[in-house]
Amino acid sequence: MLATLTFIAATAILKVLALGLLSASGLLLLTLALVSSKTPDKPTSAIKMAKPWWDLPSRIVIAVTFVLLITSLAGRMGPVLSGLIAPFPVFAIVFAAFTLQTEGSAATCNLLRGIVLSSVGFAAFFMTIALTTSQLGLSSAYLLAAGLGILSNFIFHSLPGQFWTGKMN
Repeated sequence: MLATLTFIAATAILKVLALGLLSASGLLLLTLALVSSKTPDKPTSAIKMAKPWWDLPSRIVIAVTFVLLITSLAGRMGPVLSGLIAPFPVFAIVFAAFTLQTEGSAATCNLLRGIVLSSVGFAAFFMTIALTTSQLGLSSAYLLAAGLGILSNFIFHSLPGQFWTGKMN
């Protein structure tokens, strides 16, 4: 609930600020570094509990419901607010809820930390789309964006764990 309220507050602030692409990207990277440094990697048990038969269908129904809700509201909100709400982490909420139930809080913390770190690739993807679509065309821009998104995730996940906790030697 706190995360959702934080998302709503950040969306409201960003709507008022109307930052440019580079300013927003810089703010995003600083935020991701801060969140990553405050979310430690926690040891988890190697024993995995069997998931019930209804686990996957439930995840699908819940995720689709969230996506349909957000999509149905987009027309009423306009392009700016819709764009700010579009990155609402529907899949993260669904994954976190089910991971907490089946694998516990340490595994859920690690899942969310991984999602935060992977957001760098998400940002690289959309920044590339914004900067290159008019010059390269849609297909080439998306191909380049996918490659840079994957590359940036590889680079950030290859950095030592101490980088993200602020305790580099």
